[in-house]
Amino acid sequence: MKKEKTLGSLPDNTKFVFGGVEFLKKFTTDMEEEMSICHIGDTNCAVYISNCAWVAYELRDSTSEII
Repeated sequence: MKKEKTLGSLPDNTKFVFGGVEFLKKFTTDMEEEMSICHIGDTNCAVYISNCAWVAYELRDSTSEII
């Protein structure tokens, strides 16, 4: 089941989709918490994404935990 919310409200180490690409939110920066550093897919390549961005993430069927 896919849900949407702002990137800033997702916990660290959460996989999500933004712009059709899968990312892994690593952590929120110290710059007034406006940006998060996110790895692209399963790579070590990272980008900054605004915490205001609406992203899609999936819930597990039975436990409703974020993957």
